[in-house]
Amino acid sequence: MSAGYTAKPAFWAVLLENIMRKIATVILLSASLLAAACNTVKGVGEDIESVGEAADRAT
Repeated sequence: MSAGYTAKPAFWAVLLENIMRKIATVILLSASLLAAACNTVKGVGEDIESVGEAADRAT
């Protein structure tokens, strides 16, 4: 071996790293979508509540 030789990572190590990176990306995207959905559902709930309050005032 020469002094400048560096070993390549094993095939399985590279494959596992790629899989873990994809899983982390999916988790982060899912969390972002879930947070956005929560805000949307909250907004819909507020809209429904305001319609109910308006109906109560009308009667």
